[in-house]
Amino acid sequence: MKWQYFDLERSFRLIESKIGRYSKIRGSDNLGCVLIPEIENAKQLVSVLLNAETPHYMATQPLLAYSQKVLGNAFEELEDELMPSVISHRRGKAYNQHRALLRLFLLNLVAVGFSHERLSIESTPKKDGYVSSKYGLDQRKTKRLVDALIGHELMELRWEGNRHVGVVNNYMPTEKLLLPYASFLYADHADFDDYDLIRLNGERHEGDIEWHPHLERDREILTRYNAFMSAHSWARKDTTHRSFNDNRYSAGRVHTAYQNIVNRRVPIRKQTLMDGEPIVEPDFTANHLTLLSMIFDEQLPSDPYDRVADDTGMSRDAIKQVFIRLMGASDRKGWAEAQWSLLKSEYEITHRQSDHIRESFYKCIPFLKKHDLLSTGWGGRLQYLEGEIAILMFEWAVESQIPIINVHDAFACKRRDMGVVESKMYAMRDKVLSEAGHKVLKA
Repeated sequence: MKWQYFDLERSFRLIESKIGRYSKIRGSDNLGCVLIPEIENAKQLVSVLLNAETPHYMATQPLLAYSQKVLGNAFEELEDELMPSVISHRRGKAYNQHRALLRLFLLNLVAVGFSHERLSIESTPKKDGYVSSKYGLDQRKTKRLVDALIGHELMELRWEGNRHVGVVNNYMPTEKLLLPYASFLYADHADFDDYDLIRLNGERHEGDIEWHPHLERDREILTRYNAFMSAHSWARKDTTHRSFNDNRYSAGRVHTAYQNIVNRRVPIRKQTLMDGEPIVEPDFTANHLTLLSMIFDEQLPSDPYDRVADDTGMSRDAIKQVFIRLMGASDRKGWAEAQWSLLKSEYEITHRQSDHIRESFYKCIPFLKKHDLLSTGWGGRLQYLEGEIAILMFEWAVESQIPIINVHDAFACKRRDMGVVESKMYAMRDKVLSEAGHKVLKA
């Protein structure tokens, strides 16, 4: 596999040129390439992923349009190796189009490797889909690319599409792809000079949002924060943006690629590094339940998830998954759809079980029923508050020169900064609730 040798050295040079701060560490690999902490860490995490249990068939991601401007050269040697198996042309428009699609498939395969999911690839892509429209992906090109990647043992089919369960063909990367490209984990995943600050309904938004008067504040803080973070390194390094929708106070979280690294099913994200140092994620315990208790001035029992787990005889993880759906649903129809997703999830929670868990939440935490807080859209409102907390934390991080990354109800930071970050998180949550809690309650 001569491309393994060339790619690993090239990946090292690529990341070194982007970050430009690595120091040598003891030893070198069998390719004669001096190791650095991030690449060694990435290799170790790939080994953990390869030995982990196969992700559930519903744990999938579609083809995403990763930035080829930033990551486009990461697979150059591998593309040279694969292209003769994809198309007979050696140049021209058709060749360039197939090569761009091959690069996109490879980027997506390595990405789902680190999120420990499967890559969904439709045999006949929808003509109005983003990837089809931008890259010209169609049935013929899909077959050529899939056949080449499987033929070179870089990916394998793990589930054949079944329209009755609403699942298309899904694939997973092999060791032959993930190990040589482990360094992808620490490459820059975005252009820090050109990115979205605010998105509305999934699209870049340059205007105002009538019910959120602090949008210019958000833009200014996110601009300073992303500029500050561009000098640091971490896994799936990417810019951070804030996302809203048309409903008042029903969204507003901040998003970045680091959040997509698997951690619940396989403990990977918390084993990554920031600037070559160990990372930790101080979080708010039972954050949504705590926020609700504070907004409605109600008493929250200690260990609420454990109480429901003991009452129902189901696992704590299953209880949390049901609660996430209960908060995300906005009405009875939404809850019914959520129940189907729970049934098809890795937990295989039946409708009877999910209804039992809902009733147990009412029993163990009475104020949830008193104020009608389940399946009534409160999840989105609490996400707005989480976004407000994140914005204030980013402002503090820049002022304090302490790098942090938001993970919704947690903030990743260097282990040595954990104490001050955790203290500031709770202070900022109190500040947001005092300033914005009544707006969310009124909405």
